[in-house]
Amino acid sequence: MRLDEKIVLVTGASSGIGKEMALLFAKEGARVVAVARRMNKLEELVNSSIEYKGIIIPFEGDVSKQEDIDKLVDYTVKNLGKIDILINNAGNLDNFTPAMICLTNCGKIY
Repeated sequence: MRLDEKIVLVTGASSGIGKEMALLFAKEGARVVAVARRMNKLEELVNSSIEYKGIIIPFEGDVSKQEDIDKLVDYTVKNLGKIDILINNAGNLDNFTPAMICLTNCGKIY
């Protein structure tokens, strides 16, 4: 399959569309870094994917905070080597605030 061993980062992965995307990517063989603010929901997500070909790696963080974004990207690149696919699903729907404030334009190049 084309997603085997791909590194996928999904923000807002603890519920809704983000959760379903993370599960689908893992089912298709990807290594998914699932990001959300609620670790208990991320642990439920991991348990839901236990028999899938890929894996889900939970990462607790708030992507509206630059510090958390930096930690997330540093963790992913250090431990998995790269990011093949980025799903920027998290956001504040009240003000339609984008979640990933800065990935490559903040003084660091990943």
